[in-house]
Amino acid sequence: MIIEIENSIAPNWILPTSTFDSETVSQVVKDAYEQQLIPDKLMVSSRIEETLDNWKNKRNSNVQKRFSILKEGITAHLKEKYYLSVSALIPQIEGLLKDAAKEANLEGVICWENLDDSCLEKAVNSLIGKWKEEIWMNNKFVDLLNENFPKVIAYLYKEYNSEIDEENKLNRHGICHGIQTNFGTATSSLRLILIIDRIIFFMADDKNDK
Repeated sequence: MIIEIENSIAPNWILPTSTFDSETVSQVVKDAYEQQLIPDKLMVSSRIEETLDNWKNKRNSNVQKRFSILKEGITAHLKEKYYLSVSALIPQIEGLLKDAAKEANLEGVICWENLDDSCLEKAVNSLIGKWKEEIWMNNKFVDLLNENFPKVIAYLYKEYNSEIDEENKLNRHGICHGIQTNFGTATSSLRLILIIDRIIFFMADDKNDK
């Protein structure tokens, strides 16, 4: 069920992660499917604030060094200042993925040179394999959550073209190079929050805190 729904709403959406666990997510997904809900209906303000608290409490130094940026991005989102929130959050996806690769000893294995959709999809697939091997092992819940995640990331890094200027499409290159100007929407901002939440959820706790 999770795979079916996530695939049906990709490549724009993934479901919330850190505020649900393996015991409750199935019911949430079932409800979302039956009520024709997409994640923007699930991620009300209180759940976004809970998500931020989860990031704050994550025992990972790479997350904590970015927390002030993430907090300001979330604060801007909650105040409906979406150009600010998107501008603050979108570069953090790339940074968190690179931090995660370093943690997983993949720093010299993953190539970030091109930063295109193919590069990012391969990078996330490599990370998922390492996370599964070293952290989560055989966990069906984790497998389901990660099923479509590489494509969601890759979608952000597609080559910029005029079609991306359509409403609620989001492009890292268009935003960071000042080409795309219509990205200041609640939908775009929330997508980034959900993606960042998924990355942080799978990043390991620092060893000295275990």
